Amino acid sequence: MKKYILSLPVLFMLIVSCNKNILDKAPIDSLTDATAFKTNSNFLTYSWGLYDYMAGYGGSGSALPPYFTSQELNTDNYQVSAGGNSAYITGTKAIPTQAGGATSSMQVAGWNFSYIRKVNVMLDHIDASSMTQAEKDHWKSVGYFFRALRYYDMIAAFGDVPWIENALNINDSTVLYAPRTSRDSVAKNILNNLLWAEGHIKPTGDGINTINVHVVRALISRFGLFEGTWRKYQGLADANIYLQACVTASQKLAADFQTLLPSYDDVYNSEDLVGKPGIILCKQYVSGAMINGNTNTTHHTARFITTGNSGNIACPTNDMVESYLCADGKPISTSATYVGDSIYSSFRSRDTRLYFTVCPPYRVTMTSNPVYGWSQPWVTFDTTKTPTTRYNEYIRLMNGLAATTASKSKTLPLASWAPAPGNYIPQMPHFAGYVKSLNNLIYDNGANGVSGQAGNTLGYKDWKLYNRLVVDASNGSSNDCPIFRIEEVLLNYAEAAFELGQFNQTIADQTINRLRKRVNMPDMIVANISAAFDTKRDADVDPVLWEIRRERRVELMGDGFRFNDIKRWKKGAYMNKVVLGARVRVADYPSGVTFDATSGTTYKNVRSLFTAAPAWNDKYYLEPIPTQEMVINPKLIQTKDWQ
Repeated sequence: MKKYILSLPVLFMLIVSCNKNILDKAPIDSLTDATAFKTNSNFLTYSWGLYDYMAGYGGSGSALPPYFTSQELNTDNYQVSAGGNSAYITGTKAIPTQAGGATSSMQVAGWNFSYIRKVNVMLDHIDASSMTQAEKDHWKSVGYFFRALRYYDMIAAFGDVPWIENALNINDSTVLYAPRTSRDSVAKNILNNLLWAEGHIKPTGDGINTINVHVVRALISRFGLFEGTWRKYQGLADANIYLQACVTASQKLAADFQTLLPSYDDVYNSEDLVGKPGIILCKQYVSGAMINGNTNTTHHTARFITTGNSGNIACPTNDMVESYLCADGKPISTSATYVGDSIYSSFRSRDTRLYFTVCPPYRVTMTSNPVYGWSQPWVTFDTTKTPTTRYNEYIRLMNGLAATTASKSKTLPLASWAPAPGNYIPQMPHFAGYVKSLNNLIYDNGANGVSGQAGNTLGYKDWKLYNRLVVDASNGSSNDCPIFRIEEVLLNYAEAAFELGQFNQTIADQTINRLRKRVNMPDMIVANISAAFDTKRDADVDPVLWEIRRERRVELMGDGFRFNDIKRWKKGAYMNKVVLGARVRVADYPSGVTFDATSGTTYKNVRSLFTAAPAWNDKYYLEPIPTQEMVINPKLIQTKDWQ
């Protein structure tokens, strides 16, 4: 049985923080006075509830878990199959009326201070406890970490936000009705708190998979890169202070975490990530476990986002797919091996992380049901449409790649969550609304009740979290979610080093090339990267920096970082593109599929069904304050450009 850490409910409730008063104030009741915070055990028990802020893959029954919402779906990586483009992309985002919004890490933060108050309740009671000074320092460090985690999300969303040091009560009018604290002050407080925590936390934390010195350094690395690059590209002072903090913390972690999980797929589709190579902190999921009377310990991300017939399906975009390098280490614009006339040829000889993230194309018959097994009569070869292409080309490829993974979860064809006849998708791409008879099986987007799962508008199917092996009887998945892992830290290190003018071949070998070796990709050779390396590069970005950012996009695809990355680079214009999908032979789809007229003749890219023109507005770099909060507290000034 796995030890379940990051979603344990609080064993005794110490605060009530759901009221809607300004700054989420709530009087400290009799359960939250010093008598409840005496011993190390008291603080340990209380702290479990703080871990829930790291939402991971969400929980059972969540159609759009926090892992995928807001961040990735607001970018050029994905489009929601039925929900249309993000309001940030279409230019329709408006000022909310009431406070609220996301209150868990990896989402766009809402104007909500309940979690900060929850952390401050613990911090306020440390000094008066009966613990030793070392124990007090440890719990102050843990509190500083969690408060910094929330403030990092808040500063990324709003910039200037009120800095709150203590749990407020009804008489704290000076703080309750205070103006926004400057970004400079909040950022300094975050960094100073984290640096203090690094020097005072118990190095090993409170046991396995808890906040320890490595986790603190991982947050310093993440926040330092974000704030440093934000400041550089927004023209603010002190960018190098944060970038250097990122480099320093990242170097320490790189030295302490020398190995990676052997397969990229293992990072996302392993049932137990605790203590695995490169995993700094993870959120655990347990299939069929009963924890404090709660059996809701799995997630539905794979079901709803990847294989489900729900409308909320994340469709990878053609822009995302084209960002992966070819197997020769070059981008599609200059690789001699790339032939992009169809989805079959465009997937050939690419970075293997693409195959673990986007389902490759295939077609199979349904003449028998091997139930996750394989037999050659079950595979159909393409001899009619494109004689040089085999429908089972990527079936064979994925079988070979799966042999190297612990989960062995990605062997084709794509199956839904139930291993029964008819629950195999006959082909990829599999478009919603397109009906075709194939080997006596009629399928569409569920209208006939057969193989309706996984149909989408763009043809590309995200299956990064698809896992046929860790699904329980309630259709919940139990693969653990990485919260902090060394791969992200190495990417932070590489980018921050470049921004400081320190990046060279040695650092490339210590960072990016460690990631590439795991997927059998050629090393990045810094001296070989010139303006001609990628003819599709953003001309405003240095060629080497462009490749560092590409590596980040590919390695962290779908992990929730892309929206903040685009904002800190001041590249919101990347969303001002017509969304295209898979490139297919037009004659194969006489109806039900919309093509981009400018993308070719025999083969064309599928075009998004949503016609709203992209209209990113630079005011979206920061969020507006809800109007209700402006009325309650007249000292609040609306975010710049939202006034």
